[in-house]
Amino acid sequence: MEAHKKSFQELEFMNGRMLIGYGMTVAVLFAAYLVELLKGNRTPGYVAIFSALLLAPFLLSFLIYRKDKGSLAVRTVAAIGYGILYAFVLWTSVSVLSFVYIIPMLVIFSLYQDKKLAMGTGILTLVINVVFIVMNIMRGVTKEDIVNYEIEIASILMVVGYSYMVSRTLDRVSSQKIRIIEEEKEKTANILNQMVGAVSHLSANIADITEESRQIAEQGKSSKTAVEDIVTGTNELAATIQNQLRMTENIKQLTFTTRQSAKDVQDKFIGTRKAAEEGNQDMEELGKTSSLCKEAGHEVDATMAGLMERTAEAKEILGLIEEVTDQTTLLALNASIEAAHAGDAGKGFAVVADEIKKLAEQTTEATNNISRIFLELQKQADMAGVSVDGLIQTNEKQTGLIGKVRETFDKIRGDIDEVSQRMEVQHADMERIVESNGEIGRSVESLSAFSEELLANVENTENMSDKTVKGTINISGLLAGVVEEIDRLQKIIDDSGVSREA
Repeated sequence: MEAHKKSFQELEFMNGRMLIGYGMTVAVLFAAYLVELLKGNRTPGYVAIFSALLLAPFLLSFLIYRKDKGSLAVRTVAAIGYGILYAFVLWTSVSVLSFVYIIPMLVIFSLYQDKKLAMGTGILTLVINVVFIVMNIMRGVTKEDIVNYEIEIASILMVVGYSYMVSRTLDRVSSQKIRIIEEEKEKTANILNQMVGAVSHLSANIADITEESRQIAEQGKSSKTAVEDIVTGTNELAATIQNQLRMTENIKQLTFTTRQSAKDVQDKFIGTRKAAEEGNQDMEELGKTSSLCKEAGHEVDATMAGLMERTAEAKEILGLIEEVTDQTTLLALNASIEAAHAGDAGKGFAVVADEIKKLAEQTTEATNNISRIFLELQKQADMAGVSVDGLIQTNEKQTGLIGKVRETFDKIRGDIDEVSQRMEVQHADMERIVESNGEIGRSVESLSAFSEELLANVENTENMSDKTVKGTINISGLLAGVVEEIDRLQKIIDDSGVSREA
């Protein structure tokens, strides 16, 4: 439809230019024949007929043009009307040169670049000239007239041929140009269609990116809140770790004290064992001589009194051990609670705290066993005291009592050995407690360093979250500008009027 409209506008333009040339030709011929009338070379009747044939087609063509500027009838009426005028002028002319009147119109009709029109007007012109020549030959002509007719025919043939050639050439050139223009137009349309598709796709992608940026900004705000919570939790964890370090140091001091007390108890048991051996030797000497029985009895009584004192001291040490054990158990419980509060980061020293708890329970059990042994030892010592009193009171039971005392001392020595072994075990347990406590300390220190590093990383993450939120907001603003540019480009494409069909 656009091509037809364009062609229609071109025809309007060519009709207008043709009428201008036609009007100039009419004006020149009308003025020339008025001059001929004034000179007396033409009669008024002839000039009137000439004027009618000259003006009528022109005016009719002009009226058609005013009604429909793109009408093909404009050139048709002009060609036929001027052909009739040309035939009238040529057939009634006294000069052979009148044949040139057709040349201006042939040139004017070449504006249409229509080879059919050029061929039609050329044939009509040639026929009119041939008729003119035949008419004159029938009247009789001279050799000079024959030469003029030959020139006339040659000129008409050349003008018609050139007019046809020019029209055909211009038509071919115009067709080629139109074809090139149509191809370029098609390419342009394809490019615009691709641009439309790209713009639509780009708009959709930008919309998706904008939505993603909005979501990222919201997530960044949520992440910032979460990071702030992590910072608070990390600070609390750091405070808990510092408290745990203090508790670990206390455990270390208590463990050292307990270990030293256990060593002292062990040393005292060595002395007790030595005293028991000496008592046994005394009992052997008592068996050798009865004369020294009373003195030996007093010595045994004194030895038993010392043993009771050491036993009392051992009980005090055991009480201290029980107190340390209770404190260790309480500290292990506190460590387990703090480890639970620390979460995954406290799993390492939670295991160590549990090991300390187990060792404390073992120590409690060993202490209870030692207390039981001391009770039994005290009981046996009481029995030995009774035996010594009986030995002092009567010499008759001396032999039996000496054997019984020997057995009692042997049992005391065995119990002392057993207690000594258990004290060694307890000492080893305390060493393990010290080692475990050291490991707890190292773990807590590592956790403290980790918490400090975590806090630094969290603060860095918080800063990055702020930058991310600001960046996404800036991206959203830039994308909004891109969307405006795309809308402007879309409007330009829409205004171009190119079809969007692929």
